[in-house]
Amino acid sequence: MHRYVVASNQGDAAALTALYEEDAILLPPDHEPIRGREAIGDFWAEGTDTGLELDTLRLEVGGDTAYLIGRYRLPPTDQEEADSGQYVLCLKQQPDGVWKVAADIWNGSGASDERGDAREPRISSRPAAP
Repeated sequence: MHRYVVASNQGDAAALTALYEEDAILLPPDHEPIRGREAIGDFWAEGTDTGLELDTLRLEVGGDTAYLIGRYRLPPTDQEEADSGQYVLCLKQQPDGVWKVAADIWNGSGASDERGDAREPRISSRPAAP
């Protein structure tokens, strides 16, 4: 998770992308599924957010598979409002012992703006990896 947060906060799309398996799937809110590390890299190359904070609520490991469930927070920026929500990461341990993200999904908390309308999630923002 630490490497994911550091890469996101530094805007390092290449380092973030390297945390995913070759055939990983990314499921951003209000977006078609993104399949494969190369396509995921293209998604992250469009931008990452700084100030990402993650709270892991649950971690389960069974053999070479693990999943994380948690909450994320992003502070407001000059262009974006603050964002928060939930995430689930599925991880697979590689033959060399390194854990990589196999599936990644997150969604916003559905907070409302001053008018009471649901805010759009910041899809360039996102949660965590090992």
